[in-house]
Order: sequence, then C-alpha cells, then structure tokens
Amino acid sequence: MLTYVAIYVIIFLIKLSAYAEKLGIGYKTAWHWWKEGKLDAYQTETGTVIVREPIDAFADIALCARVSSADQKDDLVRQLERLQTYAIAKGYTVSRIMTEVGSGLNESRPKLTALLRDGSIGVIVVEHKDRLMRFGFNYIVTLLELQGRRVEVVFPNETKEDLEADFIASITSHVCDCTGGAATSRGQSAFVSVSSRQRSMKNAYKSELDPNNKQSTAMRQHVGAVRWAYNWGLGRIKQAAAKGERWPSAVDLHRGGNKLKGTEALPWGYAVSKCAFQEALRNLRLGLTTGAS
Repeated sequence: MLTYVAIYVIIFLIKLSAYAEKLGIGYKTAWHWWKEGKLDAYQTETGTVIVREPIDAFADIALCARVSSADQKDDLVRQLERLQTYAIAKGYTVSRIMTEVGSGLNESRPKLTALLRDGSIGVIVVEHKDRLMRFGFNYIVTLLELQGRRVEVVFPNETKEDLEADFIASITSHVCDCTGGAATSRGQSAFVSVSSRQRSMKNAYKSELDPNNKQSTAMRQHVGAVRWAYNWGLGRIKQAAAKGERWPSAVDLHRGGNKLKGTEALPWGYAVSKCAFQEALRNLRLGLTTGAS
C-alpha cells in the first residue's frame, strides 16, 4: 500500500532590489549572487531580475510590534494592523503575536526573550529593524540563522522619532545612574533626597555641541515647540481647573495638540518631532502633580 504525502511550498516573487534591501545588502552584492547562481532568480524581458523566495508553509510565523512609551499605544495598534496585512499578502499563517511597550535599548524584555527562546517560531516579522531591538540586530539574525530561523523586516529603514525617544530615555537613565538616582517607569528622573555627604558622583561627562546652521535652526524650532506645548497645556489645565473639571492628562493634552497640527492654530506642528510636544506635556503634568502632592 502506497502512502502519498502532499508537500506545499509557497513561492514569493520579489525584485532583486527589494530582496537586497530586505537582507540589508548592497544591490551589487545581490547581483553578483544571482550571476554566480546562488539565487533562484530569472530576468524578465525588460531586464528586471526577479527572485523566487520559497516560504516554508510549516514554519510558525510570529509578528512582533513595539513602541517606546505608553502614550503611543494607538501607534502600536496601527503597527500591528500593518503587520497583519503584510502577513496576509505573503500568505503567512500567523501563530503568535507579540506586542511590547518599552525602549528598544532595554536589555530586560521578558516577552522578546520568550519569543527568541521559542524554537517553534521559524520566522519573526517586524516592521522595522528597531522594532525588534535598537542595537545588536545583526547578531540576533546570525544566531537565528544558525537555528534555521530568520527575522523578516518589512521596511529596513530607521524610524527617526522613536530613535529620539529612545535616546532621551537612555540619557535620562544614564544621568540618574551617575547621580545616584533612579528612573521611574515613565522615563522621568526621580532623584533620591539625601544629604550632601551621602550624595556621590560616580562619573562626570562634558560634551560640546557644534551644530551647523541647519541643525541650529532645527534646535531652535524644537525649543520653541517645547515652550509652546508647555504654555498651551498649562492654559488647558487652568481652564479645566476654573470650571471644576478633571485636569487633562499628558496623553489627553497630546491628543488635543495633535488635532491642531496643520491648522491656523499650529501650522508648523508637523515640522518638528512629536517628542518635543510629548516631553513638554509630560513634564508639565509631572510638575503639577508633584507640586500638588
């Protein structure tokens, strides 16, 4: 008696340029690979090189989405929706979804650790490299490839605004460490009140910025944005207090400010990073909450 086993192999067609970008290699390198017969690819009549990329239909697929702070949860939902749309377009059957709120610089991430340890996951799909981690991405990719697993990046480019948020969080944490303080879960510095005899400086760093004209202009724009957001948010809180209403949170204020971007009230709102508005409003609420307590 003969037993027949059906094996399904899904082939995904992708341009050589997109294939090179996906792997993070140069186009010339991918071209040489094709010429040397290392790629299963063919050339169309127009000269475009198409790579046949086989997909293991039996490999478990995991979607990984991350944002840096709690007030970006709406962005997290939209990021996950884009990943799900991408998975459907590629014919993937998703077996696991991991969502995370936290800095990509954090080395203590239980959800990511569990995902990497799960040997049943053959493909981890992320929107950008930094959604998985800010540094050390290529090391993780190499280790996974040794296990026959891989990371698939939808868009290899960096997300500038989240890099800024992670940089701010890193500096805050470093300053707290140098001065003997601690960082709260929202990335704000909470310095311990101790006597001058107990306070000790571990390390001291001195840095000098030498911006060009373009960078100086951008700095002034962002400082102005911080000042505007702080004063505008304070005005909103004063209005609520005068009416006996609940004070709006930093998230409420940020959402309200977003609605003004591009309007007559805030025509330049999209010209600066959203981090300028976010940090100003967070500090405003923190200061008022601390002062009230």
